[in-house]
Amino acid sequence: DPTALELRFDVAKQLASQSASDGSTLERALEHATVVFKAQADNLEVMSLLADLHEKRGNAPEALRLLEKLSEREGSRSKRYLQYNRMLDLLGDSAGGQTQILDVASKAFFLQPSNRDAITRLVLALENSGNEDQRAQHVLRYRQGVQANVLEGKLSHRDLKVLSLLLN
Repeated sequence: DPTALELRFDVAKQLASQSASDGSTLERALEHATVVFKAQADNLEVMSLLADLHEKRGNAPEALRLLEKLSEREGSRSKRYLQYNRMLDLLGDSAGGQTQILDVASKAFFLQPSNRDAITRLVLALENSGNEDQRAQHVLRYRQGVQANVLEGKLSHRDLKVLSLLLN
């Protein structure tokens, strides 16, 4: 019943907004969202909520799987870019996932090649992967962006991390 599914989705969203303080609320939100997702697997809003809930629960592999599906189906370049950034945040600096980090950072960069954050994440991923040839191609673009930020007094923590890697 579509009305029952809409109601379950609304309940899941409401519970998700309250779940920060209560694990059982998170589990209930996850149950409702899962039921809706099984019935509406192509619903991007449901998929996004389910990814959020798995992320809150600490289930990074499932959140990553859902975010990958979401990014494949998302039509908007800017929304896909945001999904890739969410994936990179989840992947963090995991040593075992360097190939996946590089893949996701490359996809984000492809969507927004002039975005300084996309360049920074790609340079970091290339640095950590040891791919010197590709890294060298992007470092110049990265340096130009950082120089502009230094002149404007806008240097981020991530910029400092990348600069320290590049100087070593």
